[in-house]
Amino acid sequence: DKRQIATSSSNLAEIELSLKNYEQCLKYCNAAITELKALNVVINLIGAYITRGKALIALKQLDDAKQDIEQALKLSRTGRYKAQERRATEAMALLNAAEGNHAHAFELMLKTNVLNDSILNESNSRQINELRTQYETEKKQKEIILLNDKNKLQQLSLANKNLEIEKQLLSINNQQLD
Repeated sequence: DKRQIATSSSNLAEIELSLKNYEQCLKYCNAAITELKALNVVINLIGAYITRGKALIALKQLDDAKQDIEQALKLSRTGRYKAQERRATEAMALLNAAEGNHAHAFELMLKTNVLNDSILNESNSRQINELRTQYETEKKQKEIILLNDKNKLQQLSLANKNLEIEKQLLSINNQQLD
């Protein structure tokens, strides 16, 4: 499957980047980017651009790195992929530091903190909503069980009353026969 091959290439590129094998990293990134573009797998494509950008920074090919990181930022913002936007912003901060623009690099790192907070807030909100839904569901299930039990008790009580009435009717019929 082409998607799995592209994902594997991206993963291998990440490994090569961490091992500082930048040329090999670029080969895997190029293969991944080509396939991911063709497959239109945007979120993985963003990651491949970021990885290639970081390798290019390490190789001091800053203009090429900037193009990749800007592309990653553009795609992540367009697709509203905040985690990828945070990674791309972090890579842009590395690029600015490599260019000697430390003030802007610092500003970008502050922005990554804001994006982290936003991601955490969304995650926390999602978890709170899931817990609230689970609580409400369990509460309704308990109410249903309670109502079912109450209904059974009423049915048993009604059946008891019917038996009492039948018993009294039998008793009356027996008295009339005597």
